[in-house]
Amino acid sequence: MKWMTAALLLTGGTVFTGGCGSTDQTVGDPLGVSSDGTLATETSSLSICGNGVIEPGETCMSCAADVGSCLPINANSFESASDFSSWTIWNNCATDSSWYVQRFYTLNDNPAPGGGAWALRIHTTGIPAGCVNPGVYALSPFILPGPTNLAGKTVFVQNQSRNGSGAGTVSIHFYNTYDQELGAGFASWNSDAWLFNADPILSAVAPAYTVKLRIRYGMNSANGYADMDLLRVTVSP
Repeated sequence: MKWMTAALLLTGGTVFTGGCGSTDQTVGDPLGVSSDGTLATETSSLSICGNGVIEPGETCMSCAADVGSCLPINANSFESASDFSSWTIWNNCATDSSWYVQRFYTLNDNPAPGGGAWALRIHTTGIPAGCVNPGVYALSPFILPGPTNLAGKTVFVQNQSRNGSGAGTVSIHFYNTYDQELGAGFASWNSDAWLFNADPILSAVAPAYTVKLRIRYGMNSANGYADMDLLRVTVSP
């Protein structure tokens, strides 16, 4: 499961905290002079998280001690009907009208650990050949970061899904004050055996003039189901 260091929650859901990770780095340590007259070295792995220096690859997700805590700007476990009521849903190329996106009661159906009793279920129908961007999509309402200035900051998106190996993506979309999209980032779900799994953390740098964002789920496999839960959006300091 993916956790984050939490300092502030601006919209819905439950804040939780996580610890500092570590990054390993290979270094050469002088040991003395070898038989050929050169310095001998050995390779060692040092934990450099928390050394007070921002090392290459360290982020507020992996080492809060060095680069500061990620600021949570949205958390959603779909526990309340209002957590989903403002989302926009649509399909591309559905072969019938049985597709849907809805809150699904998971408490008696192996819920996501820490995900409460509800998740967001996506169901697709058949998809005709030649369809462009097929599937069923769910787009969050605008997420406003409050006093946090997004432009140039790295935004991280975490979620869990179970999809029975169905193909899908989570994406982040950045907007200016006129609701014009400025850029986007995408990450595919992990395949699974219909058990909740942490998907890859999506990270993207907010373009200049970004003032708000939206998160989108998209399931692209025909006649499939996917349950989404534990959506978390955080931003670098």
